[in-house]
Order: sequence, then C-alpha cells, then structure tokens
Amino acid sequence: QHFYGIALPTVLFNVFGNVLFYNPALTLSLLEKNNWTQTLFTQWFTFFEHFQRVYDRKVTVLGLASIFLVPSAQWPAPVKASIQNVFASCLQILMDATKLRIAKEQTKGEEKPVTFADEALVNTIRNAIETKDSDQLGMGNEDDLRNEFGIPAGEAALDEWINNDPNELEDEDEVTTAIDSVNEVAFFFHSLTALQQHDSSLFTQLCSSLSPDQQKTMQELNSIANQ
Repeated sequence: QHFYGIALPTVLFNVFGNVLFYNPALTLSLLEKNNWTQTLFTQWFTFFEHFQRVYDRKVTVLGLASIFLVPSAQWPAPVKASIQNVFASCLQILMDATKLRIAKEQTKGEEKPVTFADEALVNTIRNAIETKDSDQLGMGNEDDLRNEFGIPAGEAALDEWINNDPNELEDEDEVTTAIDSVNEVAFFFHSLTALQQHDSSLFTQLCSSLSPDQQKTMQELNSIANQ
C-alpha cells in the first residue's frame, strides 16, 4: 500500500523492529506461516534510507541483530538468502546512527525538521480531498481542518506547508522508550557471538565476505562497543 510521506511506514517498521527484538523466533515463525517474510523484509530493507532519527536506526538494528540469536536452522528461507544483507545493513545503520548522534550534538538549538504528527495531518487532509467525503472520517470537513491548522488550500500548498514547518512534536531526546537502556552496538556484537556459537562456519563466511570498508566499519564499531 502506498503512503504519502514517511511517517506511517516509519512507525509501522519500528513496531516490527521492536517485535522482532522482543521475540525473534516467534516473529520469524509467524511471518513464514503467513507467507509474509519475503514481502515484509523487502519493503523494510527498501525503506532503510528514509529513516531520519537515531531511534529509527536503533530499533532497526535491534530487530535485525536479533535474527542472529535464533539458530540458523530455524531461519525462513528468505532470511537465509538475505543474511549477508542483514549483516551488512546492521553495520551501515549502526555507523549512520553514530554519525547522526554526533551531528545532533553539533546542531543542538538549530531549527528542527517536520514532525510525524504534521505528516499525519497532511495525510488526513489529502485523503479528505481525494475522497470528497471527509465527514466519514469523523473529523469534520476539509475546510475546518485547514482553518484550524492554518493550512492554505491546494495540493501544492500542503507539500509546501509540510516542507517548511520547523516544529518537531516527537523529539527522541525528550521521550522515554523501552529500549533506551539497550546499547545497540553492544547488542549487535552480542548477537554475533551467539551466531558464532551455533553456526561458526556461517559466522566466518559472513565476516570474510565483508569489503575492506565494511571491515573498517566493523572495527570502529567494535571499539565503540568496548568503550
């Protein structure tokens, strides 16, 4: 299903990452039982580049790395086929999250990006425009929504409003989540240790297939994990 913006898919993929982190074996089993594994993982991996916050990247790595805690014999076929991509993605996302944390520290106090709530509002109004039946949404009519939030009429105006709005409703540094105490870098290496124990040949294969740049990234992350 197509969504406007990145708000809703980001939230949905974060829910999936959390579920996978909470119980990877059961989650993978249910996905495969319902024939959802290939589709969901393909869409998830395609969406990685759209994650904006450290939290989005953190929960993604926790979910992906949790796969390594499950014995490889229990992995669904699509997961087995893409395990190299899982491994490489963890490295890249962890490094991206590390750089983003540094960048956030350097830009504190500057104008912040548009929020998920703003995008959700735009989607609501846009859907009302498309359906011409906003009363069924139980939220009043389109003009009322526009007037309440000061949004000018016109499809292009919606895009301009969301692109220019500097307010951020959900600042990851101002909320508490269940994974705040989890160090995602340390967890990644903990998961790799589990993989090495239950399938040493696969662990060796994954490590040996890394490019020089990926090997460097892994060394840097290992240093961070040991700090």
